[in-house]
Amino acid sequence: MRTRLGSLSNTRGKRTGPVLGMTIQSNLRRIPNAFSHPILAGRAPLSSPRQSPNVGARGKEEPGSAASETPERPGACSAPEVLSLRPPSTLQVLLVDDCRISQLLTRSVFADWSIRMHSAVSGRDGIRKAIVHRFDIILMDIEMPDCDGFAAAAFIRAYGAAQGLPRVPIVAFSNSPRVDDMQELARAGIDDVLSKPCHSDSLSLCLHRLLPHAYAAAEKAPRAERLRA
Repeated sequence: MRTRLGSLSNTRGKRTGPVLGMTIQSNLRRIPNAFSHPILAGRAPLSSPRQSPNVGARGKEEPGSAASETPERPGACSAPEVLSLRPPSTLQVLLVDDCRISQLLTRSVFADWSIRMHSAVSGRDGIRKAIVHRFDIILMDIEMPDCDGFAAAAFIRAYGAAQGLPRVPIVAFSNSPRVDDMQELARAGIDDVLSKPCHSDSLSLCLHRLLPHAYAAAEKAPRAERLRA
């Protein structure tokens, strides 16, 4: 899925206006320390991406642009055999969610798999942690007070692209009707969708779909140990 970055709002003069997501990437390249960016410093709120960088001067999608095509809805995980597989305990997971109950429930599911879940209580907190730590997957709430999950995901995608980092799967973790907007999911670079509350079966299917290499590595490790013995 291609990442389509959208708008960034600033509060200078009590007014907000769209700034194309490509501007975020160019700003990040000029900033030695990403934490000095106004978003992370709390001087500018984030809004979700609404407009594609391929929008022309007349406000229409340029012909042939990926954004002009309707993307497929992510998250069609349907493999019952996967449920018998235990997610690798070495996974590094970040949950970005301002709801304490949701964090506790999700943490308990990962704890059953012996997976340590890292947590962030806001969109900005999630961005900071995603920048300083390498995660295997990020679960992103959508409705958060400081910045929504679409905007946080778009920022993480822009930072990763600017730094040449491997693409980390981001999953929209929400019951918000906004996750039905496939164009918005595509522009934010979100790979999958999970509904709250967290259920082990659906989460297991999602992890296997997005992280098949992690499962393969976990299966090879015991075999290699047996061969060495």
